[in-house]
Amino acid sequence: GSDVDADMLAHIALRRSEGLAGIYVASADGQAFRQPLEDIAHDGTPATVVGFREHASWALASDTLDFVDLEDIPGVFREPLPRIGLDSLPDQGAWLQPFRPLSALLSSRV
Repeated sequence: GSDVDADMLAHIALRRSEGLAGIYVASADGQAFRQPLEDIAHDGTPATVVGFREHASWALASDTLDFVDLEDIPGVFREPLPRIGLDSLPDQGAWLQPFRPLSALLSSRV
């Protein structure tokens, strides 16, 4: 099987050697791209990570990388995603809508 991250890193290195105006990377496992992207950004080329903020704290915390949340891009999703961040809960807590009925958990045990 192909290692997509290795292939993407090789492609990024190739494009960087040819001269980049900017770079956007979207990956479910963006951690592999942190150092190469920060190196590119340190050299003055804008580097942006695209993903979900819940899974890209490393990019959000970076001083050199830009971050775009997928849900903030117009037209990507037809309706808002059911995202609840623990950092955005009110002080008194909240009642959250279940993703599925409890009976769904029992059916797998039959």
